[in-house]
Amino acid sequence: MKNILKYVIIGIVLAVLVVSYFIYLQKNPATSKTTDTTNQMSELDKVLAKDFSKDYPSTPREVVKWYNRILMLYYSEELNDEQFEGLCDQALALFDDELAANNPKEIYMTSVKAEIDDYKEKSRKLVTADVADSEDVVYDKVKGDDMAYIVGHYFVKENTSYADTYQKYALRKDANGKWKILGYELCDQYGDRLN
Repeated sequence: MKNILKYVIIGIVLAVLVVSYFIYLQKNPATSKTTDTTNQMSELDKVLAKDFSKDYPSTPREVVKWYNRILMLYYSEELNDEQFEGLCDQALALFDDELAANNPKEIYMTSVKAEIDDYKEKSRKLVTADVADSEDVVYDKVKGDDMAYIVGHYFVKENTSYADTYQKYALRKDANGKWKILGYELCDQYGDRLN
């Protein structure tokens, strides 16, 4: 009888410990989820935290994908002045020196702000932004420079209608071997993207 009572007491103590532990975990989620904090960063935080001087995209496609991430944030987030300026800095880091020289930071920021305001005024929303596949990149040599051409696809909603827009990007490899956006222009459709 003493042995049975002893096992009952041990069982109760173990049950109390297990329940106490689960209550502790519920009240202290930070201790159980510390590894998830980097996964909980917003897209805006991730783009702003990207250090292109140390970790620059290695292909023309990756450069345009990063630029598209910035575009999505321009048009879908309510940005404060610091966040907006940070995104502009990130975009300019992807530009070729020639394009950056033709778009000084203040002028670039004013231009982007005007485009964002126009989007809002016309009730437009950039729904998706993607880029053609790697095998669709066209490489060329122009006046001794390595060039790459790729098309981005943008799906825009305006009020109740939708439209597809395509933009051809020209990228030039700089002296450090980094692909930089030299320019871009609208093009008609994906099928004729590089003609």
